Amino acid sequence: MPDSPRPFRFGLSLHKRCSREEFVAKCKRATELGIDVLVVPDHLGMPSPFPGALLAAETCDKAKVGTFVLNSGFWNGSLLAREIATAQLMTGGRFELGLGAGYVEAEYQQAGIAFPSRAGRVENLRRAVEVARSDESSPGTLPKPPLLVAGRRDRTLSLAARYADIIGLSTLTDEPAGPGQPAQLRAITAEELDVRVEKVRKVAGDRFPSIELNLMIHHVHPTENRAAAAEELKAIAPQMSGEQRLDAPTGLIGNVAQMAEILRERRDRWGVSYLTVHEQYLDALAPVISELK
Repeated sequence: MPDSPRPFRFGLSLHKRCSREEFVAKCKRATELGIDVLVVPDHLGMPSPFPGALLAAETCDKAKVGTFVLNSGFWNGSLLAREIATAQLMTGGRFELGLGAGYVEAEYQQAGIAFPSRAGRVENLRRAVEVARSDESSPGTLPKPPLLVAGRRDRTLSLAARYADIIGLSTLTDEPAGPGQPAQLRAITAEELDVRVEKVRKVAGDRFPSIELNLMIHHVHPTENRAAAAEELKAIAPQMSGEQRLDAPTGLIGNVAQMAEILRERRDRWGVSYLTVHEQYLDALAPVISELK
C-alpha cells in the first residue's frame, strides 16, 4: 500500500434508461456534486455501455468515463478492440475500461448465447483482458485506457491482480454463509473482504502499491440511528449480526460525518480509494463526497 493514502475518487453508475436530455442532465449534475467517473454497466435492459460512456464524455469534458463492467462473454475480441480504441480516441483519453466475467444466466439466454461454466466465464474474461492489453486495442496517438477488472472469486481476482490497473472488489458472493446454509447471492462481511484483499495482495506482489482498489457500494443509508438501520437490514441479511450489517462493505450507513469516517477507515484497512454507487444514491452520497474532498 502507498505510504500516503490515495485521494478518493467517486464513480456513478448510470443504469437507468432515459431520454438523451435526462441523461445529459444527470451527468452534469453528478459532476457538479463531485463525481469523478461516469460509468455505464453492461446488462440487457439498461443503456448500452459504449454509447452511454461517449455521451457522458461529450457532456462533461473533465470527467473520466467508462464501462462498469463489460460482460466479457458478450464481446467478440476484434470488435471489442475496435470499441476500446475508438472510445479512448473519442473521449480524448478519458476512457476507463471495466471488464467482468458475467454472471446473469438469464441475460445469456435472452441474447441467444450459451451460458458458459464458471471456468468458461473466467476464460472469456482472460481473453478480453488479453485483447485490452494488445496492440489491436491501441488508440495510436494516446495510451491505452486504464483497465479495471472486477470479480469475487479466486481465479478472477488472481487475473485482476496480475494485469489490472484497477481492481473492482465485489462485495457480493453466492457461497453459503455457513454450514447447512443455501448458496444464494448475499452481501459479504468485512472479514470476508479482508480475505479477498489479502489474496490480491499476495498475487500482485510488487505490483500491489500501483493498483487502485474499487468498491461498488450497493446502498447508501443516511441516518442518525445506525442501530435502527442495522435492524431494518436484518430481513435481507439475516445471517449477519447487527454489527456485521453496519460494517458490511456493500453499504454505507450513518450521518455525513460517520459515513465519511467509514470510508476513511475502509481506505486504511483495505486500500480502497475508488468508490462507485448506483445513480439513485447520488444525493445521499453528495455531502459525503464534499466532506472527503
